[in-house]
Amino acid sequence: MIGKLIVLTGFSGSGKDTVMEKLLKTRPEIKRIVTHTSRPIRPNEKHGKDYYFVSNEEFESLIKKDKFIEHVMYGSHYKGTLKDEFQKVFQGQSII
Repeated sequence: MIGKLIVLTGFSGSGKDTVMEKLLKTRPEIKRIVTHTSRPIRPNEKHGKDYYFVSNEEFESLIKKDKFIEHVMYGSHYKGTLKDEFQKVFQGQSII
């Protein structure tokens, strides 16, 4: 069985995180993909929960190893989703 992929898009501040949090609370079968970023961690964030925080050099190494399904440079930092995280949908798990 293949799971469902839910993609939330919108402008900064449009409420994507709010919608995601409500979905995660009301639909426990949906799991959040944790993406990678090379930006500095903020005080309220946790590595492995909000993002995987890595250096630009570590991120570039993962790019060279073809580990990302998608990635982008936003300002001076990278953001991206590992193929391994995305594979969960093919293992029957619904992801957002």
